[in-house]
Order: sequence, then C-alpha cells, then structure tokens
Amino acid sequence: MQAARAPRGGRSPAGHAVLRTASTSGCLVRVDEGALLRVALDHEVVVRVDVSPGSSVIRDVPLASLWSLNGRPLDADVE
Repeated sequence: MQAARAPRGGRSPAGHAVLRTASTSGCLVRVDEGALLRVALDHEVVVRVDVSPGSSVIRDVPLASLWSLNGRPLDADVE
C-alpha cells in the first residue's frame, strides 16, 4: 500500500489521518487483522480498514486510514 495524507478536516477525529492506498488495481484477497492489531497496539494508532476482502480495488484509492491515539500527526511513510 502507498501512503497519502488525508485532507484537513478528514475522517480522523483530529484530521491527522494517514491514508493507505492500493499500490495496484485488483481484488483484495485478505486482511491480516492480527498483524494490524499488533501494529496498532505497538504504535498507539487506530487502524480503520475501509475495504473488505473480495472487494475490487483501484490503484491510488484509499484502503485504510490510520491516526494516532495521542493526537500527534503520523508520518506519511507509515508502513
């Protein structure tokens, strides 16, 4: 996935979300919820996945958004 900065007033509570976009077009096969939970807990972030497995995805269209629990902006290079 690629990162894109959410516009001010975006979908996160503080407007500091980092959007994760599809790097290619195709079909989302699976989401590793356990890995996402570990990353969220380790880095104190909220991860919201906006696309379900089986969905068609288009390159550069957001799949998920992340934001910090402490309100600090995240780096757009979050992996």
